[in-house]
Amino acid sequence: MSEKSLFGTDGIRGIAGEGWLSPERVNHIGRCIGEMLQRNPAALHSSERAFPGIRGRRRSLEGGGKIIIGRDPRQSGPGIQAALEEGLAARGVGVIDIGIAPTPVVAMLGALWNCELGVVISASHNPPAHNGIKLFASNGLKVPDSGEIELEKIILNGERRGAASTPGERTEAHDYFRDYFSFVRDVCLEGRGLDSVKLVLDCANGAQAVLAPRLLRELGADVIALNCRTDGANINRDCGALYPEALADHVRKHSAHLGISFDGDGDRAMFVDETGRVRDGDFVLAVCAGYLKAKGSLPGNAVVTTVMANLGLEVALREAGIDMVRTQVGDRYVVEEMLRRGCLLGGEQSGHILFLDRSNTGDGVITALSLLRVMLETGRSLSALCEGMRKYPQILINVPVREKVPLEKIPAVMEKTNYINENLADKARLVLRYSGTENKARVMLEGSDRAEIEALANEIARAIETEIGA
Repeated sequence: MSEKSLFGTDGIRGIAGEGWLSPERVNHIGRCIGEMLQRNPAALHSSERAFPGIRGRRRSLEGGGKIIIGRDPRQSGPGIQAALEEGLAARGVGVIDIGIAPTPVVAMLGALWNCELGVVISASHNPPAHNGIKLFASNGLKVPDSGEIELEKIILNGERRGAASTPGERTEAHDYFRDYFSFVRDVCLEGRGLDSVKLVLDCANGAQAVLAPRLLRELGADVIALNCRTDGANINRDCGALYPEALADHVRKHSAHLGISFDGDGDRAMFVDETGRVRDGDFVLAVCAGYLKAKGSLPGNAVVTTVMANLGLEVALREAGIDMVRTQVGDRYVVEEMLRRGCLLGGEQSGHILFLDRSNTGDGVITALSLLRVMLETGRSLSALCEGMRKYPQILINVPVREKVPLEKIPAVMEKTNYINENLADKARLVLRYSGTENKARVMLEGSDRAEIEALANEIARAIETEIGA
């Protein structure tokens, strides 16, 4: 398969208003998406798998278009959306605008409302000045690499067809709460409420700022909601899933059962237990895998995660008699492997968790409700449920770079890599990679001796910075 140059691991990303996110180019992207839907719509789909839990609920909105569009609250979002819609309309493609909405809501409603494609305008956990465009197939799965590559060819080589004789129409559907609420209530809790549960939320000043507090309150929870000021300039700023430690004091102060920290577009969540300790996606996978196995509900007896998962997760799952499968970083690759193996549970250390019997994409609210269900049904706190897993020291360093040359071509990096492979093969694990959404190299090293791996990780990071640092 050809390499992608425009699409990263999670769509097109960049500084809003620049490069491929300038108004002219976004308009062009919209026109090319329209051409792709006319020329080869099947290429935008990777699986015939239906979106779980919506049988009997599906319907088409009156006057609804082919594409559903949602966005996070970034200031640049409306302008990017307007340019994209203008390009789509020129190709005769109608859109349903749902306004500010978490990424998983767009994926779910696109399937529920019989749309051909879902578009999310967001840069997820990235800073406010960034933005992006990511695409979902009609069943809520992300458009596959092969589809993005074909779309890239149209974008980079130019359109072949002219404007449509009739422009596409635009429909607004901002009042989507009830459709999403009834769906997650039924698939995650099966009628159970959250009465007597106290939660503290960090909504990252992002797409979950209105939805998550309202939904959890309607389920009966006592909710203290933080960082819900969506002015578009403060999304992810010192808050949210990248800064879960900031939530710990609030959880202890309010004697809450659980703290939930969302990222900017709401597709992942990090947690803080009742003692104030941060619990990432590795802990969530360990807890949920053990619970599902005990119920006989873990198909394939396996959990799919990425190369970034902590060795402690692998050990905990092995001791529980559960297999662990690693993929490259990116939830799309986790999902692909889950579908190939018939697994229902997978995800990433970053808090992007996938329950394929409940959704076809990561959903921070579904992850939180699924974890709460385990706590309620077992009668155990999150700290107690996490006792079966011990994290190995892990160092992660992000190095800003000016270009992405193969890391194996940097002699000083390879010298340290070879040293680790030859001397610490059974004591440490090294992962070197570039970010798929930013100009950064990531150095991840884990092992039993924190001082040793921290020193080695810093040496590798300095070598990268010396050679190609920004």
